[in-house]
Amino acid sequence: MFKIDIKNRFKNPNFYLRIVIIALPTLIAYMSANDLTSWESVGNSLLAILSNPLLLATTLVAIYHSFTSTINKVVEEEEQPTIE
Repeated sequence: MFKIDIKNRFKNPNFYLRIVIIALPTLIAYMSANDLTSWESVGNSLLAILSNPLLLATTLVAIYHSFTSTINKVVEEEEQPTIE
């Protein structure tokens, strides 16, 4: 299992950008143009998203994936046997 250096993740601005990019499609998919007409309706929509188990679960899974490392050790190929 890979070590996750959480301290460095929180210091990296790209980490926060990834979180916003993850959450933004959920917000856009759930909200309509009428929900963006006042701050009260935006707040009500955000509360509705938090109370929707499907949207909440998919967003949390996506955030979990932003914590996992995208750099894997390369597995070197074994030497292929020669056919004689």
